[in-house]
Amino acid sequence: MIQPRKISLLIGLLLLSSSSFASEVSQHIIHHISDAKNSIEKLENGNYCKTRKCVFITFWDFDGTILKGDCSEGFEENNQAVYAGLAQRAIEAGLSKKYGKQDFQKFWNKYKQSEKKSHESAYSFLTTAFEGTRYDDLVQFSEGYFQSDLKKYIFKDSLEIINELKKQNIVIHVVSASPEYFVKGSASTGVTPKENIDGIQVRLNQGIVSNQVLAPITYAQGKVVRIKKILTQMQKEQKTKAIFVLGGFGNSFPTDADFLEFIKNKSLPAGQPISTMINGSGKKGRFEKMFFDVSFN
Repeated sequence: MIQPRKISLLIGLLLLSSSSFASEVSQHIIHHISDAKNSIEKLENGNYCKTRKCVFITFWDFDGTILKGDCSEGFEENNQAVYAGLAQRAIEAGLSKKYGKQDFQKFWNKYKQSEKKSHESAYSFLTTAFEGTRYDDLVQFSEGYFQSDLKKYIFKDSLEIINELKKQNIVIHVVSASPEYFVKGSASTGVTPKENIDGIQVRLNQGIVSNQVLAPITYAQGKVVRIKKILTQMQKEQKTKAIFVLGGFGNSFPTDADFLEFIKNKSLPAGQPISTMINGSGKKGRFEKMFFDVSFN
């Protein structure tokens, strides 16, 4: 629970400029997570984690949360293209067996049609558009595009939080609704290692992308399912049940609210996790006022 002194601080921050506000809010989030971690480590006279091999982790959406815009779809501002997405760049580079280098608009029209059915349908369509291509080639291409262009659009405030949490040995794990072979390219920016980046997965046939999307599709409740699987796997690999989720970060109520609620309701032996909605978009529904809402530019 936020203490009265901190509530007063936050109210005061509303009077500051947007750039100053974002920086101060980032510090508040960092302190909240740090306080929870420190409170757990101090249990049992400082021996709690020494005997349990504690692991601390935060879960992040990627597009619109770490990156301004969408790494797969691209980004427009005031009806002007700011950058092309990886889907377009990969098609134009000849990495799709289904669409020729000049066929991006054909792909895009079909993608938007799929979107009218459901987000899951659209995301599956996008992910399987590169059927027949080597998975590693798509990841390598994505790494290059993140290095040359997309890293410029990472939110400064998100990066500030991530870097500080990493200094405190808190794991940064990304769970995105972008194809995994695209979003894994963001590892080249240093945000977090490839093994800590999950997206929509496809079955691979000897390293080649197939047309079979693997469940769960990491959208809405699908993100909760994936996070639960990640935590279970971590318990096996780390040989400890003392894995504590200290925070969650998203930007879309339809896409991210379910996993943010899951994290907000996680019980810790001391302190509380924080679920942060960055530039929250979409209908809030029952999630209104449930999260710590912030604005990053």
